Amino acid sequence: MACGGRVAGFVEKDRFTLRGAGMDPIEKQFEELERLRRQMHRFVEHVSRLATLPAQFTSGVWSPPADVYEDEEAYLVVFELPGVDPHEVKVVVEGNLLTVSGRKELKATERGERARAHQLEIATGPFQRLVQLPGLTRSGAVRAKYSNGLLYVRLPKLSPEERRKDVPVEE
Repeated sequence: MACGGRVAGFVEKDRFTLRGAGMDPIEKQFEELERLRRQMHRFVEHVSRLATLPAQFTSGVWSPPADVYEDEEAYLVVFELPGVDPHEVKVVVEGNLLTVSGRKELKATERGERARAHQLEIATGPFQRLVQLPGLTRSGAVRAKYSNGLLYVRLPKLSPEERRKDVPVEE
């Protein structure tokens, strides 16, 4: 215990007196560990940023974020589509699968005809997002509305009577 305390005190003392010139080998190891920790932290931050980049940089198609809500009567799916022309959006329902697709363009006149890119984070080009709903919906009653960069898709649920169908047997 006493020996450990002396070593810890020595390293602590040397941190201030020997920095830069003839550092203690233990202090050099601590400095190297700290340098590696900082590098790992920067690496993890970089990988995290890459993981959140729009998929367009890898697949050519990006996926907008979506929130799914449910009440007693319907599902509400909200898609984040800022800058998308609502006329470029297609909404399709098949069974319990909702597909929203379209295209987002940033016109050359908006970014400058001869502008050079230094950083690209805004997703452009084709997009598609598939959302599996918890239950079946009345596809004929689905409504979609675009407002302030958000697409709201309301999908009324099938009633228990609509989910069941008695089929007569023919002779």
